[in-house]
Amino acid sequence: MTGPAGRAVALIGAAMSAGAMTASAESGAIARPAPRLLRLARPAITPEEEQAVKDFKTINFPDPTYGVQLQDLAVPGLAAEGKVAVTYVEETVTLAGGETVSLRKPHYAVTGLAYGPLGQVTTVSPRVAPPMIGLGLIEAIPDTDILAHADPDDKDGDGNKESRQQADQLEPGRPGAEHGPAEWPPAR
Repeated sequence: MTGPAGRAVALIGAAMSAGAMTASAESGAIARPAPRLLRLARPAITPEEEQAVKDFKTINFPDPTYGVQLQDLAVPGLAAEGKVAVTYVEETVTLAGGETVSLRKPHYAVTGLAYGPLGQVTTVSPRVAPPMIGLGLIEAIPDTDILAHADPDDKDGDGNKESRQQADQLEPGRPGAEHGPAEWPPAR
C-alpha cells in the first residue's frame, strides 16, 4: 500500500528518468529528473537491540519518526516527509601516474522535515532507484501478441496460468497495470 511518502510516485518518477541524476557543472546544483530518498538508520539503543545485532539479525534500526527511509515526494494532499539538500565540495586527487583531477564530493542534508526532527543518532545514506532500461521494448509488444499467449488452464503444463487478470485491465502484461486502474485512497 502506498503511504504518505508516495513510494509508488517515487518509483514512477525514477522509471521515467531511468533512475539517473545529473549535476550542473556551472552551479553545482543537482538536477532532479528522479525523486531521491535517503536511507535512515540508527545504532542499537536497548539491550534487546544490541542482542539482535550480536545475533546478526540486523545491523541497524529505523529512525523513530520516519522509519527506514525518507522521501521528498508525497501523494497529493499530504506533506512530503522532507526535502533532500545536496551540496558539493571540490577535492583534488592525485592519480597513480601523477596526474591530478578535481572530484566533487556530495554532502546530503535534510530540510523541511514535516513530522518533527530526525532522531539524534540517525544517519542518512542516499539511494537512487535502479534504471528501468527496457520498458520501451515491452511497450512495443502489441496487446494481441500478449493475449495470444494466455493459458488460463495451464494446458501447456508449465505451471503458469497466464491470463488477463481482470476484464477492466486496460493494458495486459504491462508493468504497473496488473491490478487494473489505480485508485486513491485504496479500497479496504
